[in-house]
This record gives sequence, structure tokens and C-alpha cells, in this order.
Amino acid sequence: IGLAGTPVPEASFAEVLTAVVRGSHDFRIRDPLAWAVLARACADDAPPVIGSGESVSDAVHSWAAAAIAAGQEAGELRDDVDAGTAAWMIERVLLGLPQRIMARFGIDPERVAADGSAMDRPEVASTVDDVVALLVKALSPERS
Repeated sequence: IGLAGTPVPEASFAEVLTAVVRGSHDFRIRDPLAWAVLARACADDAPPVIGSGESVSDAVHSWAAAAIAAGQEAGELRDDVDAGTAAWMIERVLLGLPQRIMARFGIDPERVAADGSAMDRPEVASTVDDVVALLVKALSPERS
């Protein structure tokens, strides 16, 4: 994920989250070996890495926490939750999303490893939109 070390974005939380999830689409083209490893990790018979306590790198976590803190300061995100905890929640959801999508829609991990277009389906895009909407709602300040 090419986020570490970049400035906190000025776009809305929903826009950034959607861009991160959908922006990973061409990852398979930019780094086919890493894509194959990631896709294989989502297979049913893969070792339980994604479901484990492993997380993203400290640099990416720090970037996410800083972006969330900026959103809290701007009033876009609720300020009654710790930015680091919110970043952890988002990381866990996003790490599990590919596996959930492949299981839900019967997408073969081997096909995804060879050709990421298996994820280019309207129902996958709709699921991504739903997940982003749920995360945004969970972190949005309550409006009265």
C-alpha cells in the first residue's frame, strides 16, 4: 500500500477509503508476485495469516491514525474514539474483505491470483460500497 509517508489527504474519509479499496485494483499488474501471494493467502486451505493477529505495517497504521485524527479535528469523524483504535478497526475489516468477497461470490483464489479481473464484478463493487458505508457510519459524528 503506497500510503506510508504520504501527507494526510484532504479528501473526505469516504472518498479516501473508497480510493484505497478500489485503488488496489491494479496492484496485480504493478506487482504480480505480491498479488499472487496475497490471493493465495485468501484461499480456504491457506495458513491462517490474514485471520491472525497480524496487521499492516507500523508506517501504514501511523498514516491511517494520523488521517483519522485529522478527520476528527476537522469534525468529519467522531472524536470520542481513539484514532489508533479506529485505524485498527479499519485495517482488520480491509484485511478480511478479499476473503469475504471470494467466499461470498464463489470466486476462485487461483483465478484471482492469475487474473484480478475476477474481482471486476458489479456485486463486488456493491459489497465494497457497503463496507465503506458501514465504516463511515461507524466513525461519523452523530447529527441531531
